[in-house]
Amino acid sequence: SLAPTHANSNQSPAPTRTAHKTAAERAKAKLKSDHSYYCKQLLKIQTKNSGLQPFKMNSSQLKVDKLVAELEAQGKPVRLIILKARQIGFSTWAQSKIFKKCSSTLNYNAKTVAHLGDATSNLFEMSKRFYEHLPEQVVFPDGSILNPKPKTRYSSKQELVFDNLDSSMRLLTAESKEASRSGTSQALHCSEVAFWKNPEANMTALLQTLPNLPGTFAVIESTANGVGGYFYNLWQKAKAGESGWIPVFVAWWEHEEYTLKFKSQKERAEFAKTLTEEEKQLIELYDLTLEQLNWRRDTIKTSLAGDVDKFRQEYPADDAEAFLTSGRPYFEQKTLQEQKSFVSDGIKGSIELIEGTYRTTEEGAFKVSRKTKAKFIPDESGYIELFGYPGKYGAYCIGADVAEGLATGDYSAGVVLDRDTGQQVAEWHGHIDPDLFGQELVKLAIYFNQSWIAPEVNNHGISTVKAIERTGYRRLYRRQSSPELMDVEIKDTDRLGWRTDKLTRPVMLNDLKQALREQSFLVSSKTLLSELQTFVIDPKGKPQAQIGAHDDLVMASGIALQAHAHTPVSRPISEAELSRRRKSRAERMKPKVSKVTGW
Repeated sequence: SLAPTHANSNQSPAPTRTAHKTAAERAKAKLKSDHSYYCKQLLKIQTKNSGLQPFKMNSSQLKVDKLVAELEAQGKPVRLIILKARQIGFSTWAQSKIFKKCSSTLNYNAKTVAHLGDATSNLFEMSKRFYEHLPEQVVFPDGSILNPKPKTRYSSKQELVFDNLDSSMRLLTAESKEASRSGTSQALHCSEVAFWKNPEANMTALLQTLPNLPGTFAVIESTANGVGGYFYNLWQKAKAGESGWIPVFVAWWEHEEYTLKFKSQKERAEFAKTLTEEEKQLIELYDLTLEQLNWRRDTIKTSLAGDVDKFRQEYPADDAEAFLTSGRPYFEQKTLQEQKSFVSDGIKGSIELIEGTYRTTEEGAFKVSRKTKAKFIPDESGYIELFGYPGKYGAYCIGADVAEGLATGDYSAGVVLDRDTGQQVAEWHGHIDPDLFGQELVKLAIYFNQSWIAPEVNNHGISTVKAIERTGYRRLYRRQSSPELMDVEIKDTDRLGWRTDKLTRPVMLNDLKQALREQSFLVSSKTLLSELQTFVIDPKGKPQAQIGAHDDLVMASGIALQAHAHTPVSRPISEAELSRRRKSRAERMKPKVSKVTGW
């Protein structure tokens, strides 16, 4: 305690004044430099079960507080983006940090901005409580006194102004005009940003009031609200090191308080015998203890009515799960989590036709035949990512989504599917003119054993289909009404390619969803997995890419599955088989001698 103590006859001799002074100086220095110590000694919070209590930071709050202390010690401005699980207490921590700065620093102004009026009121009540219960004086063992409680000029529903410091704390809602009003701030706490109506515009205005200088402090914190949007995109950029923001996420299993002891060793042993497959996977992934899983089971049962999906949303195990279990994703979160195990780093490059196996046309294009060969050329700037080489007798098919070809906007995308394993073995992803994309698809198809190509024929896809036709490549998907017609050559070019419409689109997407769930389609690409994660059901009920995201590879994958289902499986044949077929054909071509006439 910082309050003075009194010695009695049973205590050790009182320390000298010099010792008292040293201890007092240490305590004063610790109050200034150690924020967790300051909170424990001087701030009060309202707890659910125990009423008003000293603010003792939990393990997760201490983790982020230590990070901030390191940044401040290095003289760096603090810029954190925090992805929250429920009931960790990051909002409380952020408000305590701002309160200390404003109540002890000259000319320090802070804004706290929340998404709703009620949330703003709750944060303001927290800050008022800090002030109301802040002691007027702290007496140290040497008799010296610290006055941590500044005078307030006024206190309203939205603002605390500290008179003798000329510092202030303002609490606002995101949609209020005052939130984006000009004026310099030294600290900014933005709460539940994923739920703001206009986060990009509001955050741009707010951040313009905050100089990028040492001593400034900014925290953007939120629970997840689906994949995509401002907060999601800012989080992904922070993870990739593409912004000045430091990402902070604390999984439920990292929170030391989320554990439940067993009543006996026997109960613990019995629990271990009943582990589900998901619980075993959690142990393997995160090295969890049985006590952590016991807390998880108990929370699902007693607090969440047995809803495991609700637990994943409220207490995510990683940041991907946090975003996937919130919002309205089209593909099941469990499915995509399982698909992650098949994802790998591919080899970037391009595919070129081998000289002498094709001929060039007068227009500078090319003509191919069954003898045309292609080779893969590694190149980090290439549009192709290869996840597996073509097998000698492998069978493949390609689905393609065609874009306009502009340098920005949607991509043209092609997905190569191994028809024997269901594995995605390659993808083509980039901006290119539709007709040139057709030529690239032909090269890709030839490389993968003369595979079938199914380009989407909508809009610009017509140019892609015509470009493929001009090369002379024959394994081009045709829309058919009957499987028996698949091998019949049809000259009706209106039926070439895959057409996405209000009837075929739901079928294609549902087939893709089923194939992913049943793992008859295995995702190899990080880009494709990301698109699947940002493919959501919009407010009108239509499945499509989240605003700001893309779905080109999703559509190409769906088309590849349709090509697999509705084209013959064609594969290279061995020389021995080819020789057998030639002999058989020669026998069939011999003149037949009638047993009746003899000629």
